[in-house]
Amino acid sequence: MVQQLYLPPNIYDTLITTCVDAQPDEVCGFLIGDVMSVSAIQPMDQDNGSLLHQVSQIQTTGLTVIGLFHSRLTAPPIPAPSQINELTHLNLCHLFVSLKTDRPSVGAWYITDETVEHVPISFDLERLDTASSSTWTQNQNIAMILFTVVSIIGLIILSIILLPPAP
Repeated sequence: MVQQLYLPPNIYDTLITTCVDAQPDEVCGFLIGDVMSVSAIQPMDQDNGSLLHQVSQIQTTGLTVIGLFHSRLTAPPIPAPSQINELTHLNLCHLFVSLKTDRPSVGAWYITDETVEHVPISFDLERLDTASSSTWTQNQNIAMILFTVVSIIGLIILSIILLPPAP
């Protein structure tokens, strides 16, 4: 199972601004951070060599590339089949920013040689920490409470039905 990607609100704002400002061109770049928490973005330098060269340059500064971001001008925030073929060898998280509508939307995907998995995005670190430490979701908790209440009511009704009649 793929972990959540934590994208702080200030990084999200920078990401959206970067993608909007690049129009009418698309832009792609690096998600920099730790594990699945983005602490910075860096647009790719089209004049500075290959993708792997740029990743190694970033890593020499002590930073870690945890994924790539891609803007999509007229498509939803999902990888196109051609992108899947191009990106499988990287084994990274890919964040797609759709500028198709007035309100940009984002979607994250983990693309490997074998799979393409949707990655949930959290914009709230507190919710992310709580979600990762909890064994049940809120809906599961509600379902369990409802089940318990219905079971108790059922037992009370069954007890009343099975009581012997009053003399």
